[in-house]
Amino acid sequence: MSLLITALGIILLLVTVITIIYLIGRIDLLESFISTRLSATATNTQEKGGSTDTSFLGLEGKALWDALSGTGDSSVSEADLNSIRDRYAILLKKHITTLFTAGVSDGQKGASKRKIENPMSIATLRGSLNAWLPQQHVSSLYSVGYESARANDIDLARLLSGLTETIDVLYLRSGITMEPDLPQSLLNAATTTLPPSPPQLEPPNEPIS
Repeated sequence: MSLLITALGIILLLVTVITIIYLIGRIDLLESFISTRLSATATNTQEKGGSTDTSFLGLEGKALWDALSGTGDSSVSEADLNSIRDRYAILLKKHITTLFTAGVSDGQKGASKRKIENPMSIATLRGSLNAWLPQQHVSSLYSVGYESARANDIDLARLLSGLTETIDVLYLRSGITMEPDLPQSLLNAATTTLPPSPPQLEPPNEPIS
């Protein structure tokens, strides 16, 4: 009888060991699967230029703009939005400057106008954020920069008016006070980087007959 009990104990022990080994194998497989999925997700996010700055209430792109301009998710309180407006003002200025400068650069190089990405990844102190603006304003900022690269004084006055209007609308809609000298400072920077005009050669003096 004792021999039978011993045999049953050995069999039970073997079954327990086999079960433990099987469970350990399944856990390792599950951990490997989860690790692979997380790695793939991180890679995809990086390839798509995902935002790493989550300090804007976790919002980015069009959702962030819609919330600040009052056309988005009403579940975000005004107090929360006011808490990020100062930092968004810095982001907005950098976004505007980047779009305008891209136009200036292409205009100076004589390149054809191109469609600018929207949303655009903007570097912040906390990483980067996909920033979005209405497409007509994105195109306007780029076009003004492009045209200012070769503009004369008369054209610059017209461009300044259009640039001021575009920037004023963006700040107004996002609930931020615009820096009054921002449009002029952008144009000043564009004109000071213009390549120098070639010297005018005087016609040779013709001999008096």
